Amino acid sequence: MEKGGDERMVNSSYRLSLVAATTVAACQKAYEGEVAACAQRLRQADRENYRALLAAQEVDLWIEAENRAQVVNAGHHSYGSLIVRRKIY
Repeated sequence: MEKGGDERMVNSSYRLSLVAATTVAACQKAYEGEVAACAQRLRQADRENYRALLAAQEVDLWIEAENRAQVVNAGHHSYGSLIVRRKIY
């Protein structure tokens, strides 16, 4: 399978898990799981540069999770981010 096709499939399953999420905690869990899976894939593909690639991908994953968490949390007053970002070092 092509690398690009594999990434689309994973992002699709990530989006499906976010759509199925009914709590902020479920959004957080989906985000953390996808970041971990993405880190593993990128590390295997490019051991030297995977951190920079992961940092860029992590932002996109966080935005999707945060947007879903905001929808799930609609009607509740909250300030700031609902999803805790994973530190990439």
